[in-house]
Amino acid sequence: LGQLFNKEVDSATKAKLEPLKTIPWLPAERKDDRWYRPGELYLVYQDYLFKSQALFLGLPDKLQRESSEFLHFLGLQNSPSVKMVVSHLLYCSARQQPPNKEIYRFLSERYQDPAIEQLKGQRCLWHDGAYYRPDQVFWQEHGFGRFRKQLAAELRIYNRFLERIGVKESPTWEDGLQVLLEISE
Repeated sequence: LGQLFNKEVDSATKAKLEPLKTIPWLPAERKDDRWYRPGELYLVYQDYLFKSQALFLGLPDKLQRESSEFLHFLGLQNSPSVKMVVSHLLYCSARQQPPNKEIYRFLSERYQDPAIEQLKGQRCLWHDGAYYRPDQVFWQEHGFGRFRKQLAAELRIYNRFLERIGVKESPTWEDGLQVLLEISE
């Protein structure tokens, strides 16, 4: 049906297919409890950005790609919101799961979105096999040894996002005081 739909489909045929937009009839990935409405599901194209935050269509990737026009007509969603990506990043952080690097690219391209604010003060930056808060990393050398990290230069491509959540170029005296407080604890 998807391959046929991708060719010229007249408005009368589309009108006959309209009811499929509102009834539960599609499978979801790793769910066999019920059928789902198209609006409840996402296509798998960008699932690596928000895998923990949505239900995905339970059909093979190839079939989804071949039927993309039909699936979009039905109302399946393709792209996540920034809030969903932020929530997925925090989900990964809570479980110490490395994030897909595309998450940082996605967030950097949308660095002005208000949902980004949720990451301030949170362990959301994956570096050397662990998550760090924005105040625990710097672009320049810091002199705090194992208590802080220096970001790699190649991460500068995400600078607008990183700056927005609180990553600084170099430490201040307040950062030194915070390290001393952490050591004393």
